[in-house]
Amino acid sequence: MQQTFKMSQAMGILRKVVDKLKDHSNYFLTDLVKCEKVVNTQEGGALSRTKTGINTLDFFKLLKEYSMALSEEDKAIVKGAFTLRSNANFLDIENIYNQIELLISSRNTAIMEELTASGVTVDNEAAVLEFSDQTEIRIYRRIGEELRKRNMTVEQAFAQLDIDKNGFITHDEFQQLFKSLGLTFTNRELNYLTSQYTQIQGRVALDEFKKKFWKAFTETVS
Repeated sequence: MQQTFKMSQAMGILRKVVDKLKDHSNYFLTDLVKCEKVVNTQEGGALSRTKTGINTLDFFKLLKEYSMALSEEDKAIVKGAFTLRSNANFLDIENIYNQIELLISSRNTAIMEELTASGVTVDNEAAVLEFSDQTEIRIYRRIGEELRKRNMTVEQAFAQLDIDKNGFITHDEFQQLFKSLGLTFTNRELNYLTSQYTQIQGRVALDEFKKKFWKAFTETVS
């Protein structure tokens, strides 16, 4: 009964997190998985198995990176609901991921129902994935962070795919650039990004890519 109450409180906190994330929910889940670590359980014998989790401090740090700093009270609630029994320094990442994914699905369903009630006809993905300049800026900042980790410049990353060295890459190569950096975007996101370029025969120019990249680091994200 006590644990059920704790989980109910924790879900309320996660619901607020999902509401604030809006169209960045999937990015958050991707970053959450990157924080996953193997936790040594105390179980033995035939029933022992590898258990993974996320360090408690890493989880709160990730939330803060998405401009969501929890109060000490909320942190205590989250820890009370998700701390692993086998290691008090880790949270159950699988449970957290599943609960957030469930909340995202519920939110998207609510959006669709609201649109339908308003007489708006729109496909599900378009309804829940709204692009803007702010979204584009955040995407390019993620690219910049991955380049920084690899100690690479924009030109070096682009050059890896620009085989003929003419300053252009194709749409498919543009997608490959993100994959090489460990970034995953939906087709809609990729189509949106490439549609923002003045393309020549479906190609993306290095100069334009650099302009958008540096724009992301000189403008304020609201």
